[in-house]
Amino acid sequence: MDNDALANLRDIHLPDAISMLPLTWGWFILVWGGVALVAAVVMLVRHHRSSLVKRQALQLLQNHYEQFQRSGDNHQFVSAVSTLLRRYALHCFPRHQVAGLAGARWLRFLDQTGGQGQFSQGAGRVLADAPYKNNPGPVQADALVHLIRQWMAKVTKA
Repeated sequence: MDNDALANLRDIHLPDAISMLPLTWGWFILVWGGVALVAAVVMLVRHHRSSLVKRQALQLLQNHYEQFQRSGDNHQFVSAVSTLLRRYALHCFPRHQVAGLAGARWLRFLDQTGGQGQFSQGAGRVLADAPYKNNPGPVQADALVHLIRQWMAKVTKA
């Protein structure tokens, strides 16, 4: 009788492995929350870097303007402002779109990207050729600085 009882016993059966799918709602929320958090951090870092460049450019513009007010050197002021404007444009736009521009084409680009005609027709005209002249003549520094500030406020990194 003991042999019959032992013969009817079955081996130990382990439960099936626990499946990873379908996940519970809590795991879905945790995963998507993590993805959203990473995306938000990336966007904040990009925005901070972009605004940092803009703040630095505006500070440099102010420094050039104050230096101009002390020295009255038109050529130095226009050259410095022109260089700053080009560097900022290279930061915000693709290099192939900005690097080769000069003269009237440069002013048209500035007008099309936020200058509203004030670079070609207004105080910004001086940027077309004055940086390359030894004596550029009178410069409307206040209007030029105001125009560049407005342009920088409208332009964002592409």
